Amino acid sequence: MNLRHAEQWRQYAACKGMDTALFFPEHWSKEAAAAPRAICHRCPVRIACLDYALAHNDTDGMFGGKTPSQRRRIRQVNITNNRKESTVS
Repeated sequence: MNLRHAEQWRQYAACKGMDTALFFPEHWSKEAAAAPRAICHRCPVRIACLDYALAHNDTDGMFGGKTPSQRRRIRQVNITNNRKESTVS
């Protein structure tokens, strides 16, 4: 599957056509995350979806099986790792 274009992955998403409210609850909890996470975990484009959210600094909704707070942590780790790499070089 060639997903070269940024939006092309969406046509293969397991959540395509589903109610977006499921992926964008007002408040996140383990219960609120369970159903969309289960859908994401069986999605063939989960990684492309997560990459998209990280690249576009998307701060709402579940993308690639990750909540906004989980994506913030991923970004923080990436920033820390990039800083460490730049000081080593």
